[in-house]
Amino acid sequence: MNQEFLHAISDQEALEKNLIAALTRLQTTAFDTELLNANTKREEELPPEPFLGFVIGSHSLIVSATCFCEVFVDTPIASLPNAPDCLVGLSNIRGVLVPVYQLHSALEIKLPKKNTIFCIGKGDAAIGVLIDGLPVSISLSRQQRLADASCKAAALVPFIQASYLSNQIDWHLIDGNAFAAQLQSVANQIHKFSARKKNNIEAAHS
Repeated sequence: MNQEFLHAISDQEALEKNLIAALTRLQTTAFDTELLNANTKREEELPPEPFLGFVIGSHSLIVSATCFCEVFVDTPIASLPNAPDCLVGLSNIRGVLVPVYQLHSALEIKLPKKNTIFCIGKGDAAIGVLIDGLPVSISLSRQQRLADASCKAAALVPFIQASYLSNQIDWHLIDGNAFAAQLQSVANQIHKFSARKKNNIEAAHS
């Protein structure tokens, strides 16, 4: 009798433990689901973010509208001797010599017939890049952000932070604050590569 009683108690304790574990899992799952739904709803309620979009060839790029940006059309650009191809030259923007770059050569596309300079930043921190056409204002939401921020153009990959899809167009986000340093780094790499190539050619003919 005592053994049967002990077995009954043991079975009851095991049943209670299993019941408690099941309730805990159920509560945790319900909480996680509720939290996930709340986060999703919160993201859906976030207003779209404003961006400035511009095009280089067939590639659509955006910078945050919080960045100070200007556009200048047919502004003279003074070329620099021995500069890498990506550095077009310097342009006088309100008394400040702003370096102007182009990514067309790296993308293997023709330079635009009209010099349209998309200028990011102010004063000595300003940077210019040649674009095709005029920039546009565009609003994009979190839901339009793509999971994969990769870009098919290898030349643009170092600059891309994220990608968005809008009206079947991939818009690639660049960091306006870091763009100047990134372009300068690329220009230095190209300049060093060109110098080594020139030295190798001269050495081969000597």
